[in-house]
Amino acid sequence: LEGPKAPVALFLGNLTVAHNADAARYAAREIWPLVRRAVPEARLRLVGAYGRAVAPLAALPGGA
Repeated sequence: LEGPKAPVALFLGNLTVAHNADAARYAAREIWPLVRRAVPEARLRLVGAYGRAVAPLAALPGGA
């Protein structure tokens, strides 16, 4: 058996749409650091169609 996995949060949507991209950026830059303070091993996954506007978010701590 494998050991426990790190918690994962999903942000699901079409990230090529401006309001979804804005929400993803806000979640990744403003909210996710607060989550990581409480749960350092947590990971955020942005799932769905995405464009260049949100691609740099993958480089933030806890993202991928």
